[in-house]
Amino acid sequence: MANFHSVFRTTLLLLTTKLNNVQFHSYRLYGTYKNWSQKFHAVLNSPQYNVYCIGELLHVIQMKHLYPDSKRFVDKKLRVPPQQVLNNFALLKRIKPHLPESSLSKFLLKNFEDEHSLQQYTPTDWAPYPELLTKIKDRKLRKFALELHALWNVLSRRIYEDCMINADKYSLLYVPKPFVIPGGRFREYYYWDSYWIIRGLLICDMYESAKHMIENYLYLVEKYGLIPNGGRLYYVDRSQPPLLAKMFDTYMDFTNDEPFLNEALPKIEEEFNFWDNTRSVSVQKDSKIHMMYHYDSFQFTPRPESYREDFRCSLALPKDARPLFYNEVRAAAESGIDFSSRWWVPDWELRPDFTNIRATHIIPVDLNSILENNARILAKSFERIGNDKKAKLYKAKADQIKTAIDQVLWNDDVGIWCDYDYINQVSRTRFYPSNLTPLWTQSYPFENQKYIEKAVKYLKNKDIINIYVGGVPSSLKRTGEQWDLPNAWAPHQDIVIKGLSYSNNDEAQKLAQLLAERWVRHNYILYKESRSMFEKYSAMAPGMGEGGEYEIQTGFGWTNGVIIDLITSFNIRLDVEQYI
Repeated sequence: MANFHSVFRTTLLLLTTKLNNVQFHSYRLYGTYKNWSQKFHAVLNSPQYNVYCIGELLHVIQMKHLYPDSKRFVDKKLRVPPQQVLNNFALLKRIKPHLPESSLSKFLLKNFEDEHSLQQYTPTDWAPYPELLTKIKDRKLRKFALELHALWNVLSRRIYEDCMINADKYSLLYVPKPFVIPGGRFREYYYWDSYWIIRGLLICDMYESAKHMIENYLYLVEKYGLIPNGGRLYYVDRSQPPLLAKMFDTYMDFTNDEPFLNEALPKIEEEFNFWDNTRSVSVQKDSKIHMMYHYDSFQFTPRPESYREDFRCSLALPKDARPLFYNEVRAAAESGIDFSSRWWVPDWELRPDFTNIRATHIIPVDLNSILENNARILAKSFERIGNDKKAKLYKAKADQIKTAIDQVLWNDDVGIWCDYDYINQVSRTRFYPSNLTPLWTQSYPFENQKYIEKAVKYLKNKDIINIYVGGVPSSLKRTGEQWDLPNAWAPHQDIVIKGLSYSNNDEAQKLAQLLAERWVRHNYILYKESRSMFEKYSAMAPGMGEGGEYEIQTGFGWTNGVIIDLITSFNIRLDVEQYI
């Protein structure tokens, strides 16, 4: 079954591949992808898409290395309509067929300008002393949390209306309400980052700001049928870990905003259906077939924001293998874990080779746990409005996914859930924090202490507690990729710490306390030294992370949200580390 899916997918890819100047532009128009393509067909075929996302113009500019960061070009605004830009480029090719750099520079000045579509915004619900922050007992941590709270003003943006009126001149995707950006080079909104940002806003009594961000994502679902990876046209081929339902559920826990329930629920259901219709695959294990989920993409070309890097890497492959390579890279980017040895296949040949990415082969623990949780949230929400039929439907869906997680992903020999390569039918037993996601989403038989006891033992056996004093590492493999050793990331800390703390197990809760204290202390030390918060840190000792496609970024939205959450959820003292 799995091998048939792989052959079927490859065959359909080849059948739908079209040559577009110097590269392949392919997208699916078959099966479950048809409805999505119909909703988004106009975007894929627009002149704007042909400027920013595919085609010879993009290829030439990015490969000439006129900008130090590939993202900089595709974030520019057009001075003239996109079809005119394409016409002007065609004229330049006729006049200057070799496209000298001086001529291209003049062309860029004439047709593009730096984008100024984002307006600094001061949230109307920001107040200097949120109640939960003023109750923090440790004086230094209280001051730290209040200073992070002040950063919501620094990171808040709204989009000028010109981006809506002249949308075809921007790669930025317009949304109507203000939002919080991650920071650094990431000047637009990003999907899964927003969950931890929203939690931080809610803890800081900024209910309106949190609601605005959720409303923006509902707007995107209505317009595109999915929530793109981030707020750019070049991200629409893929999403990110689907945390909209969890954002909404968290917001409802804080506000009990009953009218918003009826407004949001249809779009939350539509987003769930996007994943159910376009990211589900049949997985056979032990003579049973389960419907599970993987990361994927609708596109088979280099990522525009990392075009040069993807294209150069693909040159190591035969030409006919490159479209699938690009698709795998995009699928890995949809995971939010971009990039990591986690997506290299085969697992037993972990080489630092980007071309080994096979993200579509892998059934990820985190994605399936999140979608199980989403189905449960939908069931609860429909029950709340009296729609028993849909409540029953989504409860059954959640039960089905939970059973699959247990039967396919739980590895009793290792004592934890593991990603599963459904093409090669192999459990991938290496350590990743995502292995513990079912604790965070409670996607396991909660009353069975076996799971939590084995999870604690698993962390001890991997020496996560004794060696990695800077935080839970993203993996135990050094590859130079940013989601591998030695890096530790805020969302992974939250997943592991909160997952352990949700259990009824004493030892798990004490371990959660220790890990929370270490992460808060690590962030505090670097903040005092640099006055900055970072996207990633070193798991080995207090310090910044390393590796990846770009320099370390500051800001930083989800880091701030996780720290505010941990400080207010755990009784942490900077001068004390408690454990068993």
